[in-house]
Amino acid sequence: MKKIILIFFLVASSFTYSKTINLVKEAKNKEITKVIFQKDVKYLIYAMPLRQTIINFGNEKIEYAETGDNVQWSVMEDINSIRIKPTDTNLKTDLLVKTNENTYYFIVSSCHNFYNPIINFLYPQKIENQIRRRKEQEVPLSVINLEELNNAYTVSREYNWTPVQIFDDGQKTYFIMNPSIQEMPIFLTRTEDRNYALVNFRIKQTNNGLNIMVIDRIFKEGVLKLGKKQVVIKNKNYKF
Repeated sequence: MKKIILIFFLVASSFTYSKTINLVKEAKNKEITKVIFQKDVKYLIYAMPLRQTIINFGNEKIEYAETGDNVQWSVMEDINSIRIKPTDTNLKTDLLVKTNENTYYFIVSSCHNFYNPIINFLYPQKIENQIRRRKEQEVPLSVINLEELNNAYTVSREYNWTPVQIFDDGQKTYFIMNPSIQEMPIFLTRTEDRNYALVNFRIKQTNNGLNIMVIDRIFKEGVLKLGKKQVVIKNKNYKF
């Protein structure tokens, strides 16, 4: 039943895509091609016998990929990519690829002396969304009441990645980090049973290059760790 539905979708899809992107020029040059992903687009791509056409889908995971002709065409699935190979020239079929995020529709033609060796999909809209989410999570330091800040913290060791300043506003804790550090340490807090638990944090970079580690809680004692080195941080005004 699934096979019948898939074949029907492959046939019907050719009538539902209003925009077509043809990669014939790139195929004739046999060049690696970068394509910005767009929804509801039909892609015309080209393959060649004894050669593989590889399509990379970024970080998206392949759920299935199938052609309308699985006798004269072979499709091999990897985690984030597929490989296509025809058995002969002058063949044409459609190809449906379903990932965990999107659906892609291709018309694939086999040619004698040109093909698309590698097609890399790009997703600038994902980067824009990541930037937008990062901005939404940015901490509005300008609205913090400086009179209510607690900076009574001690550190056990001084490394180049030890915070140059630590304070909290009663809800969040802020570590001002040296802008020259190459690798950010992890942060753990001591629990009631005297063990340490990993704590999530966010990094905000200011316009003057400072990195601020933002922890969405206050704590009595914590540890910054980088490799085998660690710095114990204690909050002398912890009252909970």
